[in-house]
Amino acid sequence: MGIATINLFSGSYPYTVSKTSYIEFSESVSVESAPQIVEVVLQKEKYEKTFKVQDTENNPINEATILINETELTTNEQGIATISLISGSYPYTVSKIGYIEFSESVSVESEPQTVYVTLEKETFPITFEVTNIETSQPIADAEIYISTFENPFFTDVFGISIMYLHTGSYHYFVTKENYNDVTGTLNVDNEAKIEFVEMTEKVSIETITNYELEITNYPNPTAGELKIKNYKLKGTGEEQLRTTNYELHPEIYSGTNERI
Repeated sequence: MGIATINLFSGSYPYTVSKTSYIEFSESVSVESAPQIVEVVLQKEKYEKTFKVQDTENNPINEATILINETELTTNEQGIATISLISGSYPYTVSKIGYIEFSESVSVESEPQTVYVTLEKETFPITFEVTNIETSQPIADAEIYISTFENPFFTDVFGISIMYLHTGSYHYFVTKENYNDVTGTLNVDNEAKIEFVEMTEKVSIETITNYELEITNYPNPTAGELKIKNYKLKGTGEEQLRTTNYELHPEIYSGTNERI
């Protein structure tokens, strides 16, 4: 019942009530000519609990939310938040957008304590869809290089490659034999995403030399650059008009082709 009795002469008496895990209470009582009851309410002592939240590289996480004992805490720039609790066991949850939520229980004892929490960054499925720009057909076995990743990802027979990335900005490079390389920037914003990549086939000099050419060139004669315009490739099933610049070397013609 928490009752203690003492007989005293009339007068004023200071007293102190204490118990482990409770806040000590001191007061004075006046003893008069009749029995008295003195009611004392002891408050349980509270102990400081400090949370320190960081990522997997030991960097502090600012503005992480901690829910404990029906109280919401927010970490500062050092990733720290503090609360005072009475002795006991408390479940808590730590969360922040872009990170995997963390839940655990902590025991509060008779002295200050620090709880270290490490949050892992959340990953999101990113789908690359690689196709031929002219035919819209999927391109299999294309290599996709993503910044921060050492090894490439490969597309399947449907031209699809799926990877899981953290929130952030990534540079990528897509390559495939007989196709022109494609580069781009991918922004991951806390959700799944599809990145469409269209690739163009290369037109090689070896391919051109397999066809009969009808050409108009100038200047003629020349010892420097030979310009060829309005030539037709025969044997492709249809005639194609192109413009090409070639550098003239002894018995060697080289250049690049562009459709017009």
